[in-house]
Amino acid sequence: MPAEFSQKSTSRRGLVIGAVGHRYLPDERIALLDSISRVLDDVTGDSNEVVVLVSVAEGADRLIIEAAALLGIPYTCVLPCPADRFEEDFSGASSILEFRRFLTGASKVVQPENEPSDRISGYLWASHFIVDRADTLIAVWDGQPANGPAGTGYAIEEAGVRCVPVIWIPTEAPHEPIALELATSTFDEFTRPIRQPVERPFRCGASAETGRTSRCAEPADRGR
Repeated sequence: MPAEFSQKSTSRRGLVIGAVGHRYLPDERIALLDSISRVLDDVTGDSNEVVVLVSVAEGADRLIIEAAALLGIPYTCVLPCPADRFEEDFSGASSILEFRRFLTGASKVVQPENEPSDRISGYLWASHFIVDRADTLIAVWDGQPANGPAGTGYAIEEAGVRCVPVIWIPTEAPHEPIALELATSTFDEFTRPIRQPVERPFRCGASAETGRTSRCAEPADRGR
């Protein structure tokens, strides 16, 4: 694992690893689980207090939870709505049982204080909750723009605005992790440089779409 994937936090709250990813994945579960586990292990390093923030949708979220559990890393389940309503999104009884098992194993479960009026609003709340609190974001991503708000691509762009380091695990084989370098003005610029691992993963700034500014004091590539 390249050294640039290491992330240490000096915060008293410990290291918070956010995680997002696609629901529909190729049939390469073991390989993806291995890549996720290697990234979590490397990012965690020798940190004593670590938590993974992740939703519990089908697909990547559950692989991330499984990897965290195998490594003994506590995880917080971030639900977009009450659990019984969330279960309506799942594909069948076995998926619902798995969902409930992962909730039982969570160190904490959070959801919006007020039930969202629609499905997208709930997923958007969960995405913001994860990105806003993450020291590092792990994304199991196909490299394509999101179809709308609350998708994996959207979460990655929001991380860029906030200067949260992102480690991309491609959904395509061989699933080798890549540290992203993001520009936040347009999605075309945002995706352009990401194929090359970098020492400092972000060019920070204001998003043309949201108008929000980065929490960073200055661009990470200043002086290049």
